Amino acid sequence: MSKVPETAAPQRLRCVDTLVVGRMKARLPGEIDDVLMDSFGISYNTWRKVRSGLPIRRSVAERLERRFRSPFGHAPFGAWPPRPAPPPGRP
Repeated sequence: MSKVPETAAPQRLRCVDTLVVGRMKARLPGEIDDVLMDSFGISYNTWRKVRSGLPIRRSVAERLERRFRSPFGHAPFGAWPPRPAPPPGRP
């Protein structure tokens, strides 16, 4: 039976940047499952960990940070991922 190295688990988890968490809290209209999923694409359990400063899956943390550090500052609620701008000359 092979044993997973102790260093393997922490590499898959990380905390979300506290500045991003603050921006998320400021833009969150409510802390219920549907609102969290529509707003950020995360579950209530994930939000509890983010809000408390606990580590979550690295890919989810990176996705949240990328969205909140976009040139637009944040994507509007329910628009994950942010839609690209239309090509020049198109409405």
